Amino acid sequence: MQQWKNNLILIHESGSVEVKNVRIKRGLLGDSLYLLLFCLTLLPLSAELNSTGYGYNLDKTNRNKCINHLFYMDDLKLYAKSDTQLHGELMVVHQFSQDVGMEFGVDKCVKTTLQHGKFTFTENIELSKDVTIKELDQEGVYKYLEVDESDSIQHAKMKEKIKKEYCRRVRLVLRSEPRADIYELYLPRQEGGRGFIQLETAYKTSIMGMDTYLFREHEARKAKYSIIKMVRKFRIETGPAVEKAKITKRAMKQVIKDKGKKAWEEKPLHGQFLRNANCVYIDLTASFQWLRGSGIKGETESFIMSAQDQALNIRYYQKQILKSSIDSQCRMCHHHSEHLDHILACPVLAPTEYLNRHSRAASYIHWYVYKQFNMEVTDKWYQHQPRKTEVTILWDMHVHTDRIISANKTDIVKDKKKKTCTLIDVTVPSDRNIAAKEMEKLIKYKDLQMEIQRIWGMHTTIIPVVIRVTGLIKKGMNKQV
Repeated sequence: MQQWKNNLILIHESGSVEVKNVRIKRGLLGDSLYLLLFCLTLLPLSAELNSTGYGYNLDKTNRNKCINHLFYMDDLKLYAKSDTQLHGELMVVHQFSQDVGMEFGVDKCVKTTLQHGKFTFTENIELSKDVTIKELDQEGVYKYLEVDESDSIQHAKMKEKIKKEYCRRVRLVLRSEPRADIYELYLPRQEGGRGFIQLETAYKTSIMGMDTYLFREHEARKAKYSIIKMVRKFRIETGPAVEKAKITKRAMKQVIKDKGKKAWEEKPLHGQFLRNANCVYIDLTASFQWLRGSGIKGETESFIMSAQDQALNIRYYQKQILKSSIDSQCRMCHHHSEHLDHILACPVLAPTEYLNRHSRAASYIHWYVYKQFNMEVTDKWYQHQPRKTEVTILWDMHVHTDRIISANKTDIVKDKKKKTCTLIDVTVPSDRNIAAKEMEKLIKYKDLQMEIQRIWGMHTTIIPVVIRVTGLIKKGMNKQV
């Protein structure tokens, strides 16, 4: 074990520092390979203990039911029917440890002797001048796999220990952000929320509605639980009352909804998506349409909305929000912080995952165009496999032109009757450069547009389908498509 070495790499903003051939003098590393190697090196010890023939018989009628040790990583528990056998087993372990360069954690080692289920005091076992295994006190306990034991598992102590650990973890959770996006849960789905019913809102609106049906003389006898008094309190939030109960309840719901939406939008991290959605050029109805009729599972919906709120458990979130002592750099490129915007545009993932994302988005548009022209398609768009054909619709095809045009590969829809040609190109940019991407696509295919009009004699239009990576859609996109 003293021959084990490792290379340590420290990654920082300016680059990285590597220290080679660091000698591991003691302890276990967190690397999974080292743990496996450690287990392999201790397999001969288990074989040596089994070959001694020592152990405790669980069944006196069957000698095969004998146990002499339990092994889990570096935790070892020995069993013997006498102190002599136990001393022999300890000597095997001690000799093996010296051979491979291990050391006993003497401060954690104890010996206990049980006869007929009761403690019996015996002498300490001395393996060498420096190593002595002490006898366990009658009221003492030892730990095996972090469980307190003596003559049996100390259930009462373990329950108290587990209770304290549970309370400690609950306190950590309460110090985090359990209410980070609570307001989003109760907003209508057409406004980007989950559409859940809030009990507080239902209670307040019910009380406000009852006010219009109760006579004030009935309330004079109710000093403690007076609906009129509660209504006066709630009315401070909504303003003066109106005659109809439905209008009163509707106004109350609107006030509570506006407060929740404002609180969500004001959050520095989780409110970024809503602030981007409220831009003048974003179509809110189209952007949130998937919440009303997509038919996806609840857990998938929750995952997507967590990504929109930038609440995924990624390294930047762990370090900046949860305050964990962890390196926030991206695990793929090791150059930028691993926040959501970077993950959605990481250059390492561009040739694989992002290309597939782009193809799936374009596949839906291709499938939809096929349906518009009454052509044969699959029932589900994500099963659609576009065919490269030159009949009416060209999928991801190179257009041959008389002069060299670099940007000549796109999706094309030709309408021979109307003498029109439409160039469609899909892009999925980040939230920060949606306007720039649209202009970039218009300029990129301008030369191809002019060349097609000249060669094919068709009126040609460029439609850049720009969908933000978080799902926001620009106004006018539906009309263009």
